[in-house]
Amino acid sequence: MTKNLYVSIIGEPNVGKSTLLNAMIGYKIAITTPKAQTTRKSLNGIVTIGDIQYVITDTPGLLAPKSKLDRSMRREIFGRLFSSNVVLFVVYPKEHLSEHEIKLLMELHDNNLPVFLVVNKSDIIRSSQKKGNYYIEKLSEDFTFSGGMLVSARDNDGVEELLKAISIYAEEGIHEFDPDDMTDESMRSLVAEILREKIFLNLRDEIPYGCAVVTDSYTVRDDGIVDISFTIYCDKQNHKSIIIGKRGSMLKKISSEARSEIEDLVGGRVYMQSWIKVKEDWRNNDSVLHDLDLQ
Repeated sequence: MTKNLYVSIIGEPNVGKSTLLNAMIGYKIAITTPKAQTTRKSLNGIVTIGDIQYVITDTPGLLAPKSKLDRSMRREIFGRLFSSNVVLFVVYPKEHLSEHEIKLLMELHDNNLPVFLVVNKSDIIRSSQKKGNYYIEKLSEDFTFSGGMLVSARDNDGVEELLKAISIYAEEGIHEFDPDDMTDESMRSLVAEILREKIFLNLRDEIPYGCAVVTDSYTVRDDGIVDISFTIYCDKQNHKSIIIGKRGSMLKKISSEARSEIEDLVGGRVYMQSWIKVKEDWRNNDSVLHDLDLQ
């Protein structure tokens, strides 16, 4: 008899949720950057190990909503949580949970959802006199978790053990996806996220947060070359000039880095075109949020 395990990964921004998803799946499907709040919508990763199929959902970081985009991201979190078999609550090594975290955890408790504590970034602890279990014990003083484990998603340390530890929550059922599937996300969405990641990595300050990427078209020629057209939205006119750069140098750099990764993803040559549009206050624009599948 096969089993299914639906898992949600939640936590505050920049604790390594997307890196953890990639490590659990064994393949990069979620974009990752050093900047907080890179993830804007939930993303399913799929891995089948033996008779268990794990469907693991990465969610945006917990934050106080200030725009329609923020409220949409919050809905993404709660929309996924209550259909999960287990929730992975990810934190960095620290001694106490925030009031915001405790409030969410109590809501999960009221809905009888098992919550497994994951203390990520164990590489930080290696140079400390404190041991990993110290943080698990301290955080468990604020809330009673179903279990706890120390991992380093970046170094893939403890991830296999984490998958085994949560396997007890799997329920019997027919697998929803093929054994080789790694995500149910569309290719149009994945390539747009890759381009957005390169914007985050190459631009500083608030500029990446004011950008959004939509895949306008994605077609495959008879010879296998993939044609992709993107629209990059930004919320200020002067940001458009910065994204383009002197004689188009910055946009060329961003596009070149994105093309290289997209070609690895699709397994062939890619021809890209990117158009930049200024859309003030797009984070409160229903039309843009709909195009981004965030509405």
